[in-house]
Amino acid sequence: FNEITSPGERPPLPPEVTTVFHRTSPTDTWVQHPSAPGIHPWTVSGFPLPESSQWTLGPGGPFAPDAITVEASPSTLPVGATSAVSITAVLSDVYGQRVQDGTVVTFTTSLGTITPYTSTTSGGIVMGALTAGYQSGQALVVASAGEASGATQITIEPESPGSIAVEGTPTAIPADGVSTATITVTVRDIYGNLVKDGTIVELVASGGTVTPYTGTTSTGVVTGAFTAGYTAGLGSVIASCEYIYEGTLITLEPLAPSIVELEEAPAAIPADGASTAGITVTVRDIHSNLVKDGTVVTFTTSLGTITPFTSTTSSGVAKSTLTA
Repeated sequence: FNEITSPGERPPLPPEVTTVFHRTSPTDTWVQHPSAPGIHPWTVSGFPLPESSQWTLGPGGPFAPDAITVEASPSTLPVGATSAVSITAVLSDVYGQRVQDGTVVTFTTSLGTITPYTSTTSGGIVMGALTAGYQSGQALVVASAGEASGATQITIEPESPGSIAVEGTPTAIPADGVSTATITVTVRDIYGNLVKDGTIVELVASGGTVTPYTGTTSTGVVTGAFTAGYTAGLGSVIASCEYIYEGTLITLEPLAPSIVELEEAPAAIPADGASTAGITVTVRDIHSNLVKDGTVVTFTTSLGTITPFTSTTSSGVAKSTLTA
């Protein structure tokens, strides 16, 4: 039809127009249009078209696939072998016509399993189903036929919380009332997938304080801060999420020596050069915590001799012996 349309007279007929019937005169052409029943005038000037002639217009076809539209219903599904969504692929050629029946279409997916792997069109359409596996995330489903392809994304959502892991960094801090450790809580479902964003996690601490008391997950993780108290020993943080509990321990270390308590037994001995008395020293920090094991204690005396001259603490205590 383009070849018999004079420049400037009319634009080419759209591809969906398939048949032209000539009537009454060489300058009048009647168009049969599928989307509008009946006949409609279309004028072509300057050409002696035979009366009652008929032509098939446009490209004919359908031609090879040029575009593929892929849709999923629904667009989300939970993990698990029984969860599935319907996949619909619509194939059209370069003129927007549905491709011929029997066109082979291949499906692929980045997550889960799609069936059938290949299928053929009917009315330009092919159907499939995506079954979720045990991994959550975004499943990219691609339908391809020849050089054409189309895709859609399906969200495979994790299951409800199945496990919690709690970690404190560092694992030991001074018992000074200000030092902190970062608390990281990771929540996963029963398949090991990180849970949905916004899952609520509650935190409880002993031996110090933790903030926030309640947090919500982002990519499966809640982060908090544990602040030490003033008592040396073991602090703890316990995280809970939907009846699941897990915790971690933080060592609260004593500060530098500040208090020294000395005890001798007996309190008096003869000045005979042989009698002895045991010397026991208890060392504490400013908050009365026993100092770390291995703290060095040095002994001196104004009378007699003392051995050993230096000692180290065990549970805050160091010992030596005074000889008269």
